[in-house]
Order: sequence, then structure tokens, then C-alpha cells
Amino acid sequence: MRIGLVGCGEHATSVLHSAVGFIDDFEVVGVCDVDADRAQAAARRFGLSEYHDTHDSLLREARPEAVLLVTYPGLQPRLANELLKAGVHVYVEKPVVMTEGDGEALQRTLKAQPNLIAAVSFNKRFSPHYLRVKDIIAGDGFGRSNYFHFRFAGGHRARTWDLLAVGAIHGFDMARMMMGEIEEVSAYMVEPADGQADISANVRFRSGAMGHFFLSSMGFWSAKGAEHMEIRSNQNVVTLENHRQLTWQGPPLAKSGSDTTQMQKETPSFAQYLEPNYSNVSAREFQSIAQNGYLQPLQAFANDILGGSRTLPTIQDGLAALKVATAIDHSMRNGGRAVSLV
Repeated sequence: MRIGLVGCGEHATSVLHSAVGFIDDFEVVGVCDVDADRAQAAARRFGLSEYHDTHDSLLREARPEAVLLVTYPGLQPRLANELLKAGVHVYVEKPVVMTEGDGEALQRTLKAQPNLIAAVSFNKRFSPHYLRVKDIIAGDGFGRSNYFHFRFAGGHRARTWDLLAVGAIHGFDMARMMMGEIEEVSAYMVEPADGQADISANVRFRSGAMGHFFLSSMGFWSAKGAEHMEIRSNQNVVTLENHRQLTWQGPPLAKSGSDTTQMQKETPSFAQYLEPNYSNVSAREFQSIAQNGYLQPLQAFANDILGGSRTLPTIQDGLAALKVATAIDHSMRNGGRAVSLV
């Protein structure tokens, strides 16, 4: 498959372009960036003698069948729409949309081009540990999930809205993947300045389960616990720390009545604990592209195009996650007033 790469910045080249190099079904035929130095470096990496500074030039001269689009969030919806109108499949780094209007425009284009794929890079869906969590909570031994928690903390943003729509959007997508649709949100924030905020959001799922998001742009990326997910059922709890440390504590091996009013006496079960060993790893793991789930969806993108299947997150998934972000934003700016998503 002839593929073009639009966007050659740090994230694109260090993560997604690294993953592209492992996919035999891809033939990179062109690269594009408004920064000539970045475009030239990417071209050399893939053995190309030419590079492009506009997507129009890329489409006209390199003639890709599909494009991997990784650029500024506010620019991606328009570029994705133009690429789809040109008749190429598009894989877009999240967020695919920043407004509902962006999503509606993309959906109109796809309705007119039903054979094209527009996939969103919700890479956490493909991370091995996140998939293991999904398997655990779906198993008979876990029971009905009744609580979901997601913590996401990173550095300062240009705007507080960017924390919700660009950074924490992964958490909203994971909540939908693990627990189903969210039907109500109530949120509060501390915001010393726009782009510097701590946000606490309580949610209720359609299933009746409850949940909580703690989202922050007043932390820093390298801190332990910058990303954390927890799901609980009746005497089951599974946690995932920073994509890598998974712990599943199941029900006690035995329990008996208590002679106090506090709680039953329990014999705890052994916890399942998973953590990758980085002392001897493959190039894929070293690049963090498989463990973080970047490699797998790009391979699925190739498979979907070549095989006619539809397995990847869609524009609708991007809109659904954005709807949660919008509800949290409305609630926290209106004194925590509950916002319905139904």
C-alpha cells in the first residue's frame, strides 16, 4: 500500500514513523511538513529523494492510497477532510476533531465516500496491558464493574480546554471501551490560569456504574502515577499504572463473620502482577511503540484497507469522547451543575 506521511514533528517521527517502519504492507511514497528541515529528515529516513511542504503537492506527485496525519490538533480536522475528499484513506492522531462541527463535516464527506476509512489513533485501545484489563473485567471471575477511575496529569497547556480535548481524551475513550457510555457528568476545577488546572469530574454510566476522572495540567509528565486507571467490582480491583504496571487483586480466599461491627475477617488472595522487563527488549519495545499501542492500530489500518474490514476507532468514537470533554467543561464552568449526555 502506498502511504504518505503528513506531519514530521517530534511525536510523529519518534513514535508513529518508527511504527510505520515495522509494517511490511506500507510503502512510504512521500512525506510532508511545512518545516523543510523536518520534511527532509523524514524523507532521508525512508529513502526518498524528495519531500513536500503541502499536502496538495504530496497527493499530486506521490499519489498515496492512504495518509498518516499527525499535526496540530486544531488543523487536523480540516486536513483530514481535504484528504478524504481527495479519495485517500486517513489515519489521524487524536483528537480527530476539536468541535462537533468538525465531526459533522467529516461525517458528510465519509457519507459521500463510503469506501474510505477514517481511523482515529486511540492507541491505548491496543496497548497489551489495557487489553488485559478489558479481558479481566469481562471474565466470569470479576463480576459486574461498578466503579471506574482515570487519572491523567501532565504539564501546562496553552488552554485548559486542550487538557480535556487533546490530553484527557484518551481517558474518555478508555471509559467507553471498558464501561460503556457515560450519561451524566458533574465537574469542578481549580484554575490559577488558563492552561493550568486541576479538574475533578464524577460520572454516571448508562450501566448504572459510577466513575471519577482526575485531570491535571499542573503536574509533570515524568512523575510516577501521571496516568492511572482503576476498575472495581464486588471484592475485585484491577489497576494499571502508566501503561505498564498491572495489578489484579481478586476476592479473598476465605472470609468469616466478624466479632465486631467493622468488617469480616478475610484471608487475602494472591494478586496478579504484570510489569514488562526492559532489561532485554526488542527494538519495538524499546521504541515504546508496541507497549503503548502505536504499532498495532497502524497494522490494523493496513489490514482494514487491504481486507475491507472495519476494526479501528472511527470519527464517531472521536465525537463521543469529545462529547464527554464538552460536558465536563460545561459543568465545571457552571458550578458543578450536572450535565446529561443522553
